[in-house]
Amino acid sequence: MLTEIKSACAELEEFPAGGNIPKELAGIGISEYRELPHKPWCLIYRIMGTDVVVYCALGGRRDMQSVLERRLIR
Repeated sequence: MLTEIKSACAELEEFPAGGNIPKELAGIGISEYRELPHKPWCLIYRIMGTDVVVYCALGGRRDMQSVLERRLIR
């Protein structure tokens, strides 16, 4: 799994805007975070100038709304 996460991060280095805005955040008007899904997990990240900051790798079976609110908004 760690190898896959490292590979996904390398992909972000080349194509940072390739991810989607998480629907859980878009629904409440937050659009600066993106997700790169890779079943059964996804990376949550943010593009900050020329940098890409990865906030977390989450299991896709979790309640994404509450996890994202707890980790990113509060």
